[in-house]
Amino acid sequence: MTRPTSANAPVWALLPRSTLREVPVPALRNMDIRGVWKTKNGNIVVCAHTDNNAEKILAYADAWVQLLEPKAAIDVRVVSVVADFVSTKFEPANANAICTIYEANQGVFRDAASIHAVSWITKIETKNWSSLRIAIVDVNAADDLILRGISIGGAIHPVRKYVPSAAQHLERPICV
Repeated sequence: MTRPTSANAPVWALLPRSTLREVPVPALRNMDIRGVWKTKNGNIVVCAHTDNNAEKILAYADAWVQLLEPKAAIDVRVVSVVADFVSTKFEPANANAICTIYEANQGVFRDAASIHAVSWITKIETKNWSSLRIAIVDVNAADDLILRGISIGGAIHPVRKYVPSAAQHLERPICV
């Protein structure tokens, strides 16, 4: 995540407040936000002061994002967990994979939108089981999954926090 440079900081600092005032959604008018910046990949990161404000900003994103920048996207902060020993018959690339996980675990997730993405960490075709990475928007749901486990394909799987390997975590090598 990058902070704004001096060249674009004033523009990005002023745009969200004026943009949110222009949106025909009363819940967003006069909302105070912590800050906004553009990432290296072009996404816009908006930080709200409260979870309630963040939920409103995300819920009405279609109403204001295109006013800010035509091809803008919101970078949602997620917590990733790993479900171990998941059958490789499960297909996370399937269009309804997130809905399938949500329906089997409704006591943990508020809605299907709480699950941001699902993917194999490494799927080995010759094995029957592998580890599935689940990116979740709600930190409390991630904690609940770690405590309870997750139901996928009719079986309960142990869940742990996802910690990427050093190669996945670092943008550049460490020089000593």
